[in-house]
Amino acid sequence: MFNSIKPLFQAKPLVIVLTKIDLTKFAELEESTRTAINELAKSANAYLIQMSNISGDGIGDVKSKACDMLLDHRLT
Repeated sequence: MFNSIKPLFQAKPLVIVLTKIDLTKFAELEESTRTAINELAKSANAYLIQMSNISGDGIGDVKSKACDMLLDHRLT
């Protein structure tokens, strides 16, 4: 699905958020899945962040990174 909408995000800052890390951590995924996700992020020049709404892990990181990227994008 992401590949079909990727052209909409060209020249824009992009954060890919990996949710549900309380169920399965990124490091616990199969290597082929991790590789595919990393390649997708690299090809889209996106920043990957992991988070969990249940435990709250990473929520602050997502907010901070998204705000920082938006500010940088507006200033350039």
